[in-house]
Amino acid sequence: MKRLTLLLLLAVPVVTMAQSIAEKADGLLTTYAQQNRFSGNVLIAIKGEIVFEKAYGYADKENNRLNNLQTEFRAGSLTKMFTSTLIMQLVEARKIALTDKVSKYVPGFPYGDKITIKNLLSHTSGILGTTSPDADNAADLVKTFKSEPLAFNPGERFEYNNFNYILLAYIAQKITGVSYPQLVKQRVFNKAGMIHTGIDYPGRKSTDAALGYTLNRETGQTERIETANVSAASGAGALYTTVNDLLKWAKAIDEHKVLSVKSYETAITPVQPGYGLGWIVNNDSDRLRIGHTGSIEGFMADFVHYPKEDITIIFLCNLLPPVDMHIERALIAIVFNEPYSLETDKKEIKLSTDELAQYTGTFETDGQKMVVSVKDGKLYVLAPGGDTAELAAQAKDKFFVVGPQVSVEFLRKDGKIDAISVDMHGGITFKKVL
Repeated sequence: MKRLTLLLLLAVPVVTMAQSIAEKADGLLTTYAQQNRFSGNVLIAIKGEIVFEKAYGYADKENNRLNNLQTEFRAGSLTKMFTSTLIMQLVEARKIALTDKVSKYVPGFPYGDKITIKNLLSHTSGILGTTSPDADNAADLVKTFKSEPLAFNPGERFEYNNFNYILLAYIAQKITGVSYPQLVKQRVFNKAGMIHTGIDYPGRKSTDAALGYTLNRETGQTERIETANVSAASGAGALYTTVNDLLKWAKAIDEHKVLSVKSYETAITPVQPGYGLGWIVNNDSDRLRIGHTGSIEGFMADFVHYPKEDITIIFLCNLLPPVDMHIERALIAIVFNEPYSLETDKKEIKLSTDELAQYTGTFETDGQKMVVSVKDGKLYVLAPGGDTAELAAQAKDKFFVVGPQVSVEFLRKDGKIDAISVDMHGGITFKKVL
């Protein structure tokens, strides 16, 4: 009896910690959901055990269908972790090598004799190609962008670009003779036990699929977003999944069900600061953190995993703009019992075209460029990798990105705009060069 009592006493702190995490996480997310700033599912697991999971908001508001823990969300660039794993499996099978040149698999591809498979995986290829809503498959995209010049010499620097992963999926199909959706299902999803995960395609029917929404800044009401055909970009951003399937993914990675120890360690080793081979890799307060984020019309996704501590945080959202970056940081703080606060709702102020014009220019850091311009009375930023986002004014020199919860501040020197600071997974500053 004494032994049983001791075991129960030892278990109390663990149960109390789990309850505390669940209460704090639910309080945070409920507040945002009530403010119409969050809709989606969140899961937190420690040592493989779920300490918190809950669904918020609507999967289909028009038909009063609520999100539940089986709801499937589009997950955008989380796809890249799975494409990377597929390529690393082909490396293990000696069907491809990281040092192989693209020209070996795509004869005639410009600069293909300089760009390696590793360059594609690590976004260091210099390729300028972008996704196209008019292309129906990867082969069409390769044909479309064969004439694009390089932005920089392969391996010279990091510049995130979806086309790297579109090309990787195309190469995997060519090597195996199997379509990318079938290939990643057979070799990755099935091995991990992810039965509610797949590659989206036009016309896919599922009673569990969430629809994408956006919050109208003028009316404060949510509106449906029609999603684009992403079949051509399947290797870069066409994933749909559930929070529980992503927990299975974390376990499969840790238990080396899908990759050998050597291949896994290669994949999560940074090639350039912050990014490995299909994985975002950071040291968060001396804790190794791996995972990926994703964004696609009406959806945001975040997969955060701490391998050493065996902690997983999964965030799937079907309402834009969410407070995704703040939610990620707050949930991490909650799990590690660190201070956090609620993000206040950012209020937009209107600036004239002349007032916006002072912020235009080209900004650069470590070879990466951001271009700020005015169009139709609105301020836009062209980010490294080719993505364009609208900037909304919050105060003098302070803006936020319309979409992901990212803050932007223009820095002055002698009264003139000298740099731009972007707060996303930590701050990064671009100096004005033009």
